[in-house]
Formats: sequence, structure tokens, C-alpha cells
Amino acid sequence: MELFTQIGILLVVAALLSLGARLLKQPAIVAYILTGLLAGSFLIQTGDIGVNQAFIIFSELGITILLFIVGINLSPKSIKTVGKNAFVAGGAQIILTTFLAYVLAKFLGFAPVEAIVLSIAFSFSSTVVVLKLLSDLGDLEKLHAKLAIGILLAQDILASVCLIFLAAVSNAHNGTPTILLLFAKGAGLFVIIWFVGTRVLAKFSKLFAKSQENLFLFSVAWGFGVASIFMEAGFSKEVGALIAGVSLSTLPYSTEIASKLKPLRDFFVILFFISLGSKISGPEVMAIIPQALIFSLFVIVVKPILTGLLVNALGYNSRVSFNTGVSLAQISEFSLVFLLLALKLGYVQPGSVGLTTLVLIVTIVVSSYLIKYSNKLEPVCSQLFRLTNKSSLEERISKIGTYDVILLGCNRVGWDFVKTFMNLGTGFLVVDYNPKTVEELKKKDVNAIYGDAEDTEFLEEVGASRAKMVISTIPDFETSSVVLEHIRGENPDSAVVLISYNVDEALSLYDKGATYVILPHFISAQHAVKMLEEFGIGHKNFEQEKNNHITYLKERKTLGLFHPPH
Repeated sequence: MELFTQIGILLVVAALLSLGARLLKQPAIVAYILTGLLAGSFLIQTGDIGVNQAFIIFSELGITILLFIVGINLSPKSIKTVGKNAFVAGGAQIILTTFLAYVLAKFLGFAPVEAIVLSIAFSFSSTVVVLKLLSDLGDLEKLHAKLAIGILLAQDILASVCLIFLAAVSNAHNGTPTILLLFAKGAGLFVIIWFVGTRVLAKFSKLFAKSQENLFLFSVAWGFGVASIFMEAGFSKEVGALIAGVSLSTLPYSTEIASKLKPLRDFFVILFFISLGSKISGPEVMAIIPQALIFSLFVIVVKPILTGLLVNALGYNSRVSFNTGVSLAQISEFSLVFLLLALKLGYVQPGSVGLTTLVLIVTIVVSSYLIKYSNKLEPVCSQLFRLTNKSSLEERISKIGTYDVILLGCNRVGWDFVKTFMNLGTGFLVVDYNPKTVEELKKKDVNAIYGDAEDTEFLEEVGASRAKMVISTIPDFETSSVVLEHIRGENPDSAVVLISYNVDEALSLYDKGATYVILPHFISAQHAVKMLEEFGIGHKNFEQEKNNHITYLKERKTLGLFHPPH
């Protein structure tokens, strides 16, 4: 059967299975892997070397594009946004998970070097899978999602270092004088690519952006071009793709570039997962199933608990700790790339690559369900984190006191409310889920406390239902509903102001008793209409309003901390 026909059949099967998964409310990733399982039994494993090689190439293209997009998201701005707590938790998680996985690998009979490689690989989680699942659930704006993404960024950075190290070792085996020289070579390439990407290309970015086709072609050419340069220099193409993305991360059109590549990424992601599923066959796979299940259990149970405990130790509540840990209950596409490079160096046996592939598949499938149904699991499982967190919320609240006005969330329009309350001299309390934001507010003599608005226990402790006014700048409908129902259940007279970006959700909040729902886009339009009524259509009539707006925007930019996430 021709390769073109096989791909056509695979895509048809994947489309039908993903439609079935959607109707059954199951993760689409499961459908793709199931497609690969069927392909491995009836299509790909045909003995045709050309067909198998083609699917290997597709998988490599998919991983390269994935890492290029991951690199685009590794901008200094995004790293700053997630905060140091995520990086502290991420670094500690990698160290502790690697140690425990090494002990487990040694217990299962692996040689020391092979055990180290496997333990490092199993410490990483999948940025692609987590972002896709959290995005599908609409949870990207929630606190646990931000912490999980921050930890994933820390993992991606360390994984990149590991890949560069293995590539340097590979070159050293091929006769290059020293690993330090190779690191210097890699650092030199990075500096050159970074300079060209951030300085030279920045000057031409507007030219590329004028045409959507040119922007797409430029992005693909840059990503694959840099990946090829690194590959020819003796490093892996995956490292090159990642650095290519990082070098574009500071461009004003980086977000648009990532969105342009999304259809291409999604296509190869599908083929990547199909390829993974196709490898679950053959006697060699059957032989490693017991080890794969043990490691999968470690990744699905031990790693989330360890991550949750670390997040909990940083002061986050049990629900956030549990959901953050569950989000990372899988291994990464980096893990497979890492094992393939180690295999080339002779550090691991071919069976370890199959083992890692099987663990990757199992953990991706299981974590898809864990993330999807985390809200149902959390009330039971999060008790572990409540037992380990000895800090007393009552003590923190007693030090702050009670206030007539409570502001939930200081990002976006929240800072405008803070300034207004300060000018009016009104006593108020700000609640924010970002410890850094709370710290900065306290430096400005603002009464602030760290907390999660979705935690009804926390809302009760801060006296939200007893306040005369509660303002929430958190646009998540579920969070707004929790806040509103908690307050209205005890105080029908309190003023509750919420924010929403969806008309139907806003109307639903009004039905539930909201005093007022802010819809930023509509308010902006209403303000523009009022300006037209007042100033007319003359250009000069808007000058004063324009200058005021510029001053307002510059003030927000100077604050930095209160910008929306990248």
C-alpha cells in the first residue's frame, strides 16, 4: 500500500475516533494513540522499510515543530510572569523525582548509567500535553495552571541543557577535544542566533508581518534553518529548534508566529501520537510491560504527590497543590528525545527507548483523565496536603483584620480599583493568588493577602460574605460563580461586582444575583461612543483624551507586575 494512501486512511480513522471521543467527552489524545495502535497492527508494521522511515521522519518533524513553539514561549517576559515560586518548585521537583526514579530503576536491575538517564527522562512532564488539556478545559487562567506552566518552563530549560550536554558528549566521542570546547561552541552559536533573532530580524519583522504568508514562511524557514545549523554543527536538531524559538520570543509578533504554526503543529502532533501508538506491538514490547507499568505508576502517583507537596510547602492551599501536581502526571516528549540521544551514545539499550515510549503513552492517556476529572478527585486526594500544611489561615487573617471592601485579583483592571480606593481613603483588602503581587502591594502600604478566590473556606475566613462590597477581577466564570454563590448564600445585601468576557456568562451571573458585571470590551465601546458624542469626529478634539490614555498606559507599563500574562 502506498504511503499516501496509508496516511489518508490514518487521518480518516483518527478523525472518526476523535469525533467519537468528543461525543463521549473523552480526551482527543486517547483517540490519536488508539489510531496508532490500530495502525501498528494493520498498516505501519508491514515490513516496508520506506513506510516505517517515513513515519519516523514525520515524528521527528513533529517534535522539532513542538520544540520550536515551546522555545517561542520561553521568553524572558513569560519566565518573569510565572514567578520564582514555580521555578523553585520545578527545580526541587526535578532533583527529588530524579533521585527517587534512580532508586527505583536500580531496584529493577538497570545499570547505574542507564538508571540515571531513565530517571532524568522520567522527571520531565509534557508541556504540549498539559497546555492542550488545560486549554481544552479553559483552565489556563487558573492559579494551578500558571504554577504548572511555570514548573514546565523550568523543566524545559533544564531539559534543553541536558540535550546540549548529551550532544556535546556525542561530539566528544567523535574526537572533539573537550566537552568544554563543545559547550563554548554551542554557547557561541546561541549568542549568534540570539543576536540575529532579537536584533537583525527585529528590524525586518514588520516587513514579514505585512503578509500572513510571508510571516508563516519566515517562521518555518527560521525554525528549520536554525535546527539544521545546529544539527550540522554536531548538536541535535531538537536543541536547534528550541533555540530558534527562544530567539524569536521577544519579537512583537511572536504570539502571532506561534498561532500561525499551530495548524502545522497540530497536524504533526496527531502523526506523532499515532506513531507512538503504533509502537505498542511485538514481543519486545510485551517483555517490558511489567517495568513500564511500575514506572508509569511512579510517574502517575509519586511525581504528582511530590510536586503537590512542594507547591504546598511554598504556601499554596491544598486544592491548588493537588491540581498542580495532577497536571504533571506524565512524562515529556523531551524524555523520548533524551533517550534517543542517549541510545546513540550507547548509554542505554534499545529496550529502554521502547520502555520510555510505553511509559510516555500510558502516562499521557492516564493523565488526560486525571486532569479532566481533577475537580472530582480533589476533595478526597487533597486531604494529604491539608495534613502537611500546618500554617494557620486564621492567624494570617487575624493579623490583617476585617474590611468593608474586598478586591479579589489585582491584575488587569484590579490596579485601577486599588488606586481609586486609596484616593477615597476607603479601608479595603486585596486578595491575590500571586505571592509576588501581594509582596509588591504590601510595599505600597496596601493591605493584601495571598489566597485563592475559588476556595470557599478561604472566602469564609476573610469574611467575604460580611463585606459591604466584593469586587472580583477574575474573568473565569466558575470562579465568579463560586464567589457569588458563597456571598449570596449568607448576605443578599452585599454589592458584588464581577468581570466577564462572555455575554451569556454575564447574563447568567446577573441571574445568580450579581450587582454588576463588567464586560471590558463593551465598556470600552460605550466609552468610545461617549467620546464621539462629546468630541465629534474631529481628530484634534481627541488630543487631550489621547494624552491621558498614553499617560495611563505608561503608568501600567511601569508597574509591570500588573500586566496580563504573556
